[in-house]
Amino acid sequence: MDGAVKYRGERADQVRIAEKLREIALADAGWAVVRWMPTEVYRRPGVVLDRIARALRRQGWPG
Repeated sequence: MDGAVKYRGERADQVRIAEKLREIALADAGWAVVRWMPTEVYRRPGVVLDRIARALRRQGWPG
C-alpha cells in the first residue's frame, strides 16, 4: 500500500534495493525494523503487537 503510492514510476528492483539498503543502515545504527501490512493491523492486531514486542526485547527493552 505505502510503496504503491510512494514509488510510482520507479522500477520495482530499484525500489527493493534502495529499501534494503535503508534497512541495513538502520540496523547498523542500532535500530530495529518491524514490518507489517495494513490488513494485519485490522485483522490480526495481536500478531503485529507481538512482532513489535519481540523487536523491542531484542533491542534490550524489559518485558
